[in-house]
Amino acid sequence: MKRTYIYLAVILLVAMFVTSCELIDDLGPNADGVSRLEGQWKCDENSQNYKKSTMGIYYVYISPHPGDTTRVLISNFYQLGDHVEASAKLSGQTLILDSQNLPGDFRIVSGSGSISSNFKTINWSYKVDDGSGDLDNATATYTLVY
Repeated sequence: MKRTYIYLAVILLVAMFVTSCELIDDLGPNADGVSRLEGQWKCDENSQNYKKSTMGIYYVYISPHPGDTTRVLISNFYQLGDHVEASAKLSGQTLILDSQNLPGDFRIVSGSGSISSNFKTINWSYKVDDGSGDLDNATATYTLVY
């Protein structure tokens, strides 16, 4: 009877070890890029027309797109509010902002972000049209908060 308990204990320990190793691997360097981008980011944005000072610092949240595993949603993009989400496609270490309409008649004309190798910063360059036809050229650096 005592041997049975020892065998069960050994099996449980091995199972816990194997499971914990799999979890560490899932969160490590080989983790899916989209899931590694999820979290709150501090945005330091500069633009040609509107944001030329520290007023361009705000927060965004990046989450996986529910219908496309290659895309993310960025809430509060261009500081338009938490309810406004821009969609970006992940391609390697680059996020691509396709032309899209956002609430308030804002239209992202083009843009991309380069992701650092450790997935802790994103350097952006994009153009935004507020509906007036006057393009705002913007750059931003996102820094991962959590």
